[in-house]
Amino acid sequence: CMGMPIDDYATIGSLSISSETLKIFRAEKFPVKAVYCPPYVTTVTIFIATEVPYGNFAHTLASRIWGSRIGSYTHWIYVVPPNVDIFDAEKMFHAIGYRCHPVRGISKHERMHGMVLDPFLSQHERIFGLGAGVVVDCTWPNDWELKPIESSFETIYPKEIQDKVLNKWKKDYGYKE
Repeated sequence: CMGMPIDDYATIGSLSISSETLKIFRAEKFPVKAVYCPPYVTTVTIFIATEVPYGNFAHTLASRIWGSRIGSYTHWIYVVPPNVDIFDAEKMFHAIGYRCHPVRGISKHERMHGMVLDPFLSQHERIFGLGAGVVVDCTWPNDWELKPIESSFETIYPKEIQDKVLNKWKKDYGYKE
């Protein structure tokens, strides 16, 4: 581990892991909208925005990642619905905090492939190539009849009111978007 990102490795790793993962999902026709491996966590974390065609779909995606060549680099997999902007850390933290059940939404996986350079591994795990992974499912369960309503400025108010408020902010109060 070279230290705190962002450096050339973090940037290249982020781009290559993101694009390779999306390529795998598209080849298998998974309904994935976007994949992002943020450079500030180099290659160990992947955010996935996807439709959820069936229960436990987050685990299907994680299994596909961990069964691939790039899986040995990835330990944290966050799955959100397609309306969450995975490129916006604020939106991701909101999804994690308000969509993920603290027990049922987080799955730990032990005895997976690990790398010598993973700083969180013990000496024993490094010697024997043992690692671990986590799936954080931030999607609503398919069997819920009623799902929570998304409430935000963009989803609750009609476009005309949004425009009126934003124009007033700019014109009368000097705020910029």
